[in-house]
Amino acid sequence: EHDRLATRLSIILSRLFQGEKLSIRILAEEFGVSTRTLRRDFNVRLTYLDIEQDSGCYQLASHYFRRR
Repeated sequence: EHDRLATRLSIILSRLFQGEKLSIRILAEEFGVSTRTLRRDFNVRLTYLDIEQDSGCYQLASHYFRRR
């Protein structure tokens, strides 16, 4: 179970940092978990990130992608 969680979170983080907008429904189907589990991932496990949510989709805040 921990391996599945770690794999799921690492894939989500990778996609977020690539600038993708992630749909809870599509992720739930892809990983074989409930939408509730994915919401918990974003709202509890990844709470340290500035993640924007809009209509069931999540993405990193734009300031992560500003040029320095």
